[in-house]
Amino acid sequence: MDSFVSCPYDITHRVPQSRIQAHIVKCKDKRPLWMKCPYNATHIMARNKFMIHLSTCPSRLQMQCDYKTEMSPINVPQVQKQLEPETDPEMWDD
Repeated sequence: MDSFVSCPYDITHRVPQSRIQAHIVKCKDKRPLWMKCPYNATHIMARNKFMIHLSTCPSRLQMQCDYKTEMSPINVPQVQKQLEPETDPEMWDD
């Protein structure tokens, strides 16, 4: 069974976890001054709490880890400049 969560726009709205994003789309039209977290679309808050949320958002850590992943250098194979002649003693092309 799906657990219920509160709507970020109105805590009296209790919605199943699987339906929260659909509910948020309907509920946001009534509150145009609220802001959405860039790290998690289900985090929505009043403008005066937005900056505090950005610095404490748990989803922010996941995003930062993804960006800090270091790439290892790619080894590109050396391309042979000239074709070597075929040296097979059983040449059938002659």
